[in-house]
Amino acid sequence: MGIGVFLIVAVAAVVTPDLFISVTKPFVHPFRSGISTGRGQQGILYNVVDALLLVLMVYSVCCIIVDYMKRGRDIYLMYVLAGVMSGILIAAGDILYSQGVINWHGGGYVNYSFSGFGLTIFLTLSMAEVLRQFLDQSRELERARKLESLGIFAGGIAHDFNNFLTSIMGSISIVKKGTPREDHKYQLLDDAERASRRARDLIQQLLTFSRGGAPVKTVVPIGDILHESVDFVLGGSDVRCEYSLPPDLWDIDADRGQIGQVIYNIVLNARQAMPRGGRITIAAENIIRNDGPEKDDNRRFVRVCVKDNGAGISSRRLKDIFVPYYTTKKDGSGLGLPITRSIIIKHGGEISVSSRKGEGTSVEFFIPASPEMTVKERVVTAEAGGRVLFMDDDAIICEVSSEMLRLLGYDVVCASSGEEAVDLYKVAYGQGVPFDCVIMDLTVPGGMNGIEAVRVLREFDPQCRAIVSSGYSDDPVMANYREYGFAGVCPKAYSVDALEAVLADVMKA
Repeated sequence: MGIGVFLIVAVAAVVTPDLFISVTKPFVHPFRSGISTGRGQQGILYNVVDALLLVLMVYSVCCIIVDYMKRGRDIYLMYVLAGVMSGILIAAGDILYSQGVINWHGGGYVNYSFSGFGLTIFLTLSMAEVLRQFLDQSRELERARKLESLGIFAGGIAHDFNNFLTSIMGSISIVKKGTPREDHKYQLLDDAERASRRARDLIQQLLTFSRGGAPVKTVVPIGDILHESVDFVLGGSDVRCEYSLPPDLWDIDADRGQIGQVIYNIVLNARQAMPRGGRITIAAENIIRNDGPEKDDNRRFVRVCVKDNGAGISSRRLKDIFVPYYTTKKDGSGLGLPITRSIIIKHGGEISVSSRKGEGTSVEFFIPASPEMTVKERVVTAEAGGRVLFMDDDAIICEVSSEMLRLLGYDVVCASSGEEAVDLYKVAYGQGVPFDCVIMDLTVPGGMNGIEAVRVLREFDPQCRAIVSSGYSDDPVMANYREYGFAGVCPKAYSVDALEAVLADVMKA
């Protein structure tokens, strides 16, 4: 609207100059004798421009004050505020002068437009805000570059770390299988296996923090994830947790590591909001929602609500909690809740936060429930046994995984590269003793990787059933394995039970 008014004034000034500044009538000051020749008599449009500039700068002041109150610590906005205030005062002075309300003494400078001078000051000082925005964007770009470098570094660590954990978890689960449950050693082995899973989840959290990645979904019990993550966060603190979990709580279709990170981030925020101790309440329930594309499209969700009785969040800051890098903590990164929201959305869920200053905070999220029966009800329906071709470039993983497969009743042949796996598969097929399943590592340095090998095998034998296994759990192949020709996925690190479940699903398919 302002631009339109200025265009009208500009056209009118060309067509009828006297409506703006007269070219024939000199400006006569009402309280001074003589004629000032610095400019002509002001027309109605000249006063319109002055008034419009004044309104524009008043509006800018209001916007800047609101923005300053929202950002709080950003002192650079005060420079712009000072510029706008200067422009308003000088523009107001020019209007009052033109109307004869005030009388300036001191010479010919009174013949020039003070509103234009004020606008110049406003624009000049506003460059400080432009510079601040530029510096902020540069800092965010630098953060993004650091995160990208961290992601590359974390990806390499995750691959090697998960390879080591595969050997550790595999060995533990093998010994655990041969130990009676009533034996005290069984409990020690169970604790060690649980700690190994937690270590695997931590490296997954690092990957999600630095690189993101699509979730590798499996059927997991949400109750177990809640207990494991909460116990880890609240260990050694004065904060206690109360649970309200129904016994028939549905399992969810999710990435165990990423959902564990969601719980970790939410509970950690709650703990930090109660430095002197307090109480966290976690409730979950089964929800059926009929807001799908079709009226009869009932969707199953698990609703989880985490409440604390901490300091709470003011309504002014609540709307910015999902903005990356926004934080009210001195040493905070401002990435915990944005990552949490990103994970929930990638799982097809929703998350919301409600809080009142001094009354605590409540975080609620919905996660799609698994369409399958619960983990506790799942049984291995396929009979164990058959021939498995296992390909991995790590000799220790080949040794441990072979022992795990033999424990499950499978005959195993190992290969160290994709080329060797293809040759072994073709030879066995030609001899009439084909492999029932192939387990492929995703990445083989200097050789044919799992994707290329499976493509060759499926061209040779369209009935080839292959499972992808990798320490790069954030690789898109792991989340969309069927698009690459795989029938199943088994992320590293895995145990005997995890390997058995994947093989059972693939075999019966």
